[in-house]
Amino acid sequence: MSAVIDPANESMTLYVNGLLVAERTNVTAGPDLSQGLAGQVTIGGIPSGAGAQMFAGQIDDVRIWNVARPIDQLAAVDVADSSAGLVLSMRADDGSSLAEASVEDFTVAQDWLTNWSAAGILRNGAAIVLDETVRAPDSDGDGMPDSWETDNGLNPLVDDAAGDADNDGLTNLGEFLTGNNPNERDSNFDGLRDALEDFDNDGLANGDEEIHATLPHVADTDDDGVNDGTEVNSVPPTSPLHAMHQAVGTANAALPQRSLSLAAGEVAFNGHASLATLGDAWTVEVSAKLDTQATGELVSYNSVDGTQFAIEVINGRPRIRFTDLQRGTMVALACEQQIGDDAWHTVVATWNGPAQELHLYVDAQVVSRIGDDFGFATVSPVSGLGTLRIGHQLTSGFVDEIRVWNVARLRAELADAAGLLQAAGTSGLLLNYRFDDGGTAASDFANVANDDLALPVTAGAMTSTEFAPFVPAAGSVDDSDQDLLPDYFEHLLGLDPTVADTDDNQISDGQEDPDGDTLTNLWEFYAGTNPLEADTNGDGTADGDELAAAADGMTNFDKQRFATLPWTSDADDDEVTDSNEVIGHSNPLSSDSPVRPANGVLELAAGDYLEIPSSLNHVTDSVAVGVWVYPTASGPATIVRRSVGAGRHSFQLAVDAADIPYALVHGEESNAEYGTTDTQALPLNQWTHVALQFNSETGLMTQYRNGRMVDSIELGVAADIPATSGAGPVETHAGEAFAGRMSELRINAGAMEDTAIYTWYDSGQQRSSSAVDLVFVIDVSGSMGGPITRVKTNVAAFVTELEARNLDVLIGGIRYSDTLTGGGFRDTAPDGAGLYGT
Repeated sequence: MSAVIDPANESMTLYVNGLLVAERTNVTAGPDLSQGLAGQVTIGGIPSGAGAQMFAGQIDDVRIWNVARPIDQLAAVDVADSSAGLVLSMRADDGSSLAEASVEDFTVAQDWLTNWSAAGILRNGAAIVLDETVRAPDSDGDGMPDSWETDNGLNPLVDDAAGDADNDGLTNLGEFLTGNNPNERDSNFDGLRDALEDFDNDGLANGDEEIHATLPHVADTDDDGVNDGTEVNSVPPTSPLHAMHQAVGTANAALPQRSLSLAAGEVAFNGHASLATLGDAWTVEVSAKLDTQATGELVSYNSVDGTQFAIEVINGRPRIRFTDLQRGTMVALACEQQIGDDAWHTVVATWNGPAQELHLYVDAQVVSRIGDDFGFATVSPVSGLGTLRIGHQLTSGFVDEIRVWNVARLRAELADAAGLLQAAGTSGLLLNYRFDDGGTAASDFANVANDDLALPVTAGAMTSTEFAPFVPAAGSVDDSDQDLLPDYFEHLLGLDPTVADTDDNQISDGQEDPDGDTLTNLWEFYAGTNPLEADTNGDGTADGDELAAAADGMTNFDKQRFATLPWTSDADDDEVTDSNEVIGHSNPLSSDSPVRPANGVLELAAGDYLEIPSSLNHVTDSVAVGVWVYPTASGPATIVRRSVGAGRHSFQLAVDAADIPYALVHGEESNAEYGTTDTQALPLNQWTHVALQFNSETGLMTQYRNGRMVDSIELGVAADIPATSGAGPVETHAGEAFAGRMSELRINAGAMEDTAIYTWYDSGQQRSSSAVDLVFVIDVSGSMGGPITRVKTNVAAFVTELEARNLDVLIGGIRYSDTLTGGGFRDTAPDGAGLYGT
C-alpha cells in the first residue's frame, strides 16, 4: 500500500499492489505543520484515546518520504536506504537484543552511537518474526535472493538463474527452489545428482521439471489436482502448465467442466484490487443452480462505503443492488422469476452510469431501470478497495462462470456470447472465475498468469458433478496467439503459445506439418493424432490416410481438405453425409447445398409443438411475427408465442374455438394486454399466411392475413414495449394444440413496413422495405376474383397501360425500366409480351 500527498499537483492518492484505488483532487496543501510540534510515528495502530484502532497481522518495509513519489518508483521492492527524500525506512530485518526491543530505522547511519535513539520500540507484544512468504531483496531480478546468491558465491547483480555452477544438470535457480547447493553436484550425498532427485515427489526429476518448465518445488504446477509427473508421463500426455486442457488423443475431446459448491462455505477474497477502480460502468455475470428458495448473495463486492455491486437472491428471486455514493442509500432491481428450482440459470447485471441505465438479465428476460426511474438526481455506485464475496449466507447449490467487466455490455453482446467461454484479453474483461481448473485455488482466467488473483477455495469445493454448460466459442478458448491451437497443445508440441509463427517461416503454427503426414497441426489436434508422429497408432497407415472418427468413409485428410470436422459425418446437418456431398460436388458446409425444393414444412399433431431456444435476441422493443399455416383441425390452438410467465406474452398468434385468428401482446411499461382480432375464420386444409406487428415507435399493433391488414389498435402507453420480464419461465413455442402444417416461421426484431410484411406472404422472403406505390398480385388461387383466363387478360391490359405511360415498375422484386440497359418496356419483346426485364 502506498499513499501520496502531492500539493504541487493538488492530489492525494492511494495505491494497492500498484493499482490506483482512491484519489482526491483539489488538495492544495500538505499536512498541517502550523503548530510546529514534534510528532510521533506509530506503526500498527493508535493504542488509546479517541479514534483508537489496532492492526492485527504483519507489516513490513515501512517507508516515509518527503517527496511525492511516482507510481513506477512506488512499486520498487528494493530501495537504497540512502535514497534522496527517504526519511524513514523500517524493514524489520534486524532483530533486537535490547531489553526494550526495537526496530532499526535504516535511514539513520550508525544509530548505535546514539543508543538507537531513532529506532522504533515494540509495544504490547509486537515482535519481529521470520516469514518466508515475504519477498527477499533480489537486485538482478533472477528469482534468487541477493543473500542466497552471496552465500553461494553467485553475483547478486547479474542474472545467473540459468547457470549451472556445479555442472549437475540443474540450474542455479533450480538449486535454489529445491533447497540444494549450487556448488555441490550431490547436495545430500546420497549418490544421486541434484538434477535426478525429485524434490516435490511428483514423479518428475528436478532436471525434467526444468525441461517441462514446471516448478520443481510444487507437485502440481497448474493446480488442477493432477501432479506434474502424472500429466507428463500419461499416454497421451496432458499439459502440466495449463489447468484447462482437453484430453489429447481423442477427437472432439471436451474441456474439463466444474463448478463451485456453495455447501463448502462462503468465499471471501481481498486480493482483487482492480475491482476498486471499476468505475461508473460495469457488467457482472454469474451462473447458479440453487435447490432451495434461499436468500443470500451469489457474488458481491463491498468496501467500507457500502456495496459496489451484489447479485443476490431473495427467496429464490434474483436481485441486483448497490449503494448510491451520494446518498448512501440502496439502489435495487429485482426479477420475479424463481431460480431456486434445481436448474442452471444465468444472471447478468449491467450498469451504465452516464446513461443512468441498470439492467438485470435472468436467462432470456430483462428488467430495467432507466433515467427518471431513479428520480431527478443521478445515482452512482460506491467504489473503493473491498472484499469479493461468493455465496454469502447460502449453504447449498452451485455457482459457475463468474465474470466482471469494466463496461456495460449491450444486450446483443450478451446474446451473442450466451453459453460461451471468454478468452483472456477480451476487451473489458476484468475478472473471470470459471471454476473448471480444480486444485486448491480457482484461477482468474482473465489474468491467468497472475497467481495472486487465484481465488482460495476449500479443498474439493470445485466439483465435476455439476457445471453450467459453457463451451468455447471456436473449438478452444485459451489461444493467446490466435493461431487456432490452444495454448496447452502448443506447449506439448514445444511451440510458443504466445507467437502464432514460432519458427518465423511465414506459416502459422496451426498450419505447419512437422511429421509430413499431410495433416496440419490444427487438424491433428481435431483428429486426436500426434503432430510429431506420422503414424500415431503405429498401424502402418499415415495419420492423414486413416479413416476419420466419424466413420463416414472419409479420411482425416479428406476432412481437412473440405474443412469438415473429423468426428461429424454431416457437418451442415442437411441429411446428406459429408462423403456423399463430396462425391456429388455439393458443399458439405452449407445446408442449402445440394439445392432442394423449397417444400419442407413442419407437420404437427394436436399434442405436438416446436420449442425454440430462448434468446436475448428475442427481447426487442418492436417485433414482427409471420408464418404460413395449414390447419387440419379446428381450434383453439396457439400458432406461435413467446411468454415470460403465465399469461404474460411478448407476443402470441393464436386461433380461438371458432378458428378466428387473434394476436396478444403484454406491455412491459403499462402491464396491459393489447389484442387484435381477424374478422374471418381460418379455413381448414388450406394455406394461409398470418402475421402480427407491434411497433413501439408508431404506437400501433397490427394483425395481418395474407399480407393485408385485418385489425390495428393504438397502444395505451406511448413507447410501450412487449413484455421483457415476468415470473418465468421464458418460452418460445410454435404449434401448441395445433393440428396441421406450418412453414416459413419468421420473428423479426424490430418494426417493418407493411409492404415488407406483404412480401412475407407474396414471395416467401423479406425484401427491401423501400416504398411500393402499387402491389399487383399474380397467382392462380382465385384470389384475384376470376378464372385464370381473366387473370391473363387483366395482366396483359395492365402491362400495356404501363408501357403506354412509360412508367418504371417493380414486379415480383424485379425492377423494369426504360432506363435499364437490356431491359424495360419494349414495343416488341423477345417473347411477344410488352414487358421485358433482364
